[in-house]
Amino acid sequence: MTSHCVTGFGETVLDIVLGSQSIQKALAGGSILNTLVSLSRAGFSCRLISETGNDAAGELIHQFLLKEKVNSAFVYQNPDTQTTLALAVLNPSGDAAYSFYKNTPKERFTNLKISFQAHDIFIFGSSLALDAAARPTLQMLISAVQKANGLVFYDPNIRKPITENDPTLALIRYNFAQADVVRGSHEDFLSIFNTQNVKEIFQLMQPSNCKLLIMTSAEGKIHLYTPHHYATVEVSKVEVVNTIGAGDAFNAGVLNYLIINDIGVKELDSLTKNQLLEVGENGQKYAALVCASDENYIPINGKN
Repeated sequence: MTSHCVTGFGETVLDIVLGSQSIQKALAGGSILNTLVSLSRAGFSCRLISETGNDAAGELIHQFLLKEKVNSAFVYQNPDTQTTLALAVLNPSGDAAYSFYKNTPKERFTNLKISFQAHDIFIFGSSLALDAAARPTLQMLISAVQKANGLVFYDPNIRKPITENDPTLALIRYNFAQADVVRGSHEDFLSIFNTQNVKEIFQLMQPSNCKLLIMTSAEGKIHLYTPHHYATVEVSKVEVVNTIGAGDAFNAGVLNYLIINDIGVKELDSLTKNQLLEVGENGQKYAALVCASDENYIPINGKN
């Protein structure tokens, strides 16, 4: 297996999870962080580009990343801001409704210097991928990955409907255009394109580098689409303890499959229908591990 490093770019938060009567737990979170921790627990080399405040919550997150062997050298502890808090209220089904408490710094990722190698993977998404102040950094990172012939993976993770006049729509379209793999939920694509037809979504994303489009649903089917093949995977029923991080774990499962099978940008063009089914199954396996746990990431040694 070729050596890979997975680099993630996304916001980092402290997830405070509330049950019906009390605070249940506080965990390091953020969609990209969750994905990287799952991959690190599965034995892969990972590094995170993000930021926290120089506060107790930020220190807790940094110590957690150190313990989980996720390289945090590019996670800036900004003294001019506070670590973002995400309040997650769980319903009886384990689904979460979120409220965010953030204080965004004016200057983002100054003097960031980072390099990529061939076969490296870059994953980005959520609100940081739509932040105007972080846009120059994101563009620089994507350009560097592409020059190194690395793979770019985008998860929009949109939490609100996007209208035609919404300025973030242009940013989302740029992100779609740069990504080799796009994975979103059916709610994401309904919010962005007002459709859940995966073939139509692929056309609406064009022009784009996208060679693999994946649409997931908590109930129903996983849709996997390339210019050559279309496949669906039935969602298996699992006993849900918690859905926080399930989509992020799905992303980790997809990347796990691509890495262990040495599938890079060039190989994406020749994915078979059977490989698409295996991609979907592996993503689903990782998501199920998180749904059955009380963390945002797969259990340690969960790859087995």
